[in-house]
Amino acid sequence: FVIGCHRSGTSLLASIISHCLGEKRTGDLDAVVDNPRGFFESSRLREFNDNILKQCGFSWDRPPLQPLAWSFGDRIQHLIPARVLFADYATHNTWVDKD
Repeated sequence: FVIGCHRSGTSLLASIISHCLGEKRTGDLDAVVDNPRGFFESSRLREFNDNILKQCGFSWDRPPLQPLAWSFGDRIQHLIPARVLFADYATHNTWVDKD
């Protein structure tokens, strides 16, 4: 996984790693004027991440200030169904993603 702050070069780094791995990417966010080569970011992973943050009362630009306790209460229940969404990621030998 490639992680970093907004406009910090994560798309470039993810593209380089993806190219080195020979990865064939599908389902990424569309390229835009200020990022014409694309984001190298899964739209599925981004939507999942945004939904989790929203369920906890946060957003990508307003993250929690302290780690959330996922092993307590109903928060872990939000993650269990997601295994189906990302099962194909686990079956590939090599892949890279960023958020």
